[in-house]
Amino acid sequence: MLQFRNISVAYGDGEPSLTDFTLDVAEGEIVALVGESGSGKTTAIRTAIGLLPGDGEVVNGDILFNGNSLLTLSPNEWRALRGRQISMIFQDSGAMLNPIRRIGSQFVEYICTHRSVQKKEAWEMGRVMLEHMGLPHSETIMNSYIFQLSGGMRQRVGIAMAMVFQPQLLLADEPTSALDVTTQSQIIRQMLELREKYGAAILLVTHNLGVAAYMADRIIVMKDGCIVDQGTREELLHQPAAAYTRDLLDAVPSMRGKRYV
Repeated sequence: MLQFRNISVAYGDGEPSLTDFTLDVAEGEIVALVGESGSGKTTAIRTAIGLLPGDGEVVNGDILFNGNSLLTLSPNEWRALRGRQISMIFQDSGAMLNPIRRIGSQFVEYICTHRSVQKKEAWEMGRVMLEHMGLPHSETIMNSYIFQLSGGMRQRVGIAMAMVFQPQLLLADEPTSALDVTTQSQIIRQMLELREKYGAAILLVTHNLGVAAYMADRIIVMKDGCIVDQGTREELLHQPAAAYTRDLLDAVPSMRGKRYV
């Protein structure tokens, strides 16, 4: 479904921050990108949705989505694709919403931008999606400001907006890193349910090897803008090929001699 073909990305005149990145994501598959900060994980997924910051530019390679190149899309074609076929969950969904507008107003605007519906219908679509994300007081939340919600509730709002059109591909940029461990567990289960219910493929960026091991079908290890190791969950955890992967696994805390990853 999603294919990166030898993608290299540079910012300005600097050296590429992503080099010869090649990856396939199949329908309904969960793939996790792990590695230290600055390894190119977020650059990779932002490239797939055409949202490279600043002067970031793809200098080599191609990205295909359902066989069509994403790098040749016009602004109108991107607008039609984003949200409906490819969506993104950010690290802190609350930071991506306007703090002086109610959630319902922004949700309605988002839906009406991507689909020709009346505001009343868009409001109901948003409210129902919030309930599907485990937020039972959906009407109250639609009438709230984002700063009135907890971190976990903000993430659920972000996931609800990303999933309202049931996209084929969900890009998740560290969606649990700013949350406490209990809320992390809830959000992880929510995302796995999205895969089961809607068949969405997920490309996940995370620093947490435990999250990657629990969620992903395949794990990609990145360092200095390159893929240094990859394989199924079992292969990466029990038979890592790269010394860097072994170092990452050794850094996972253990309790009474047992490593929880």
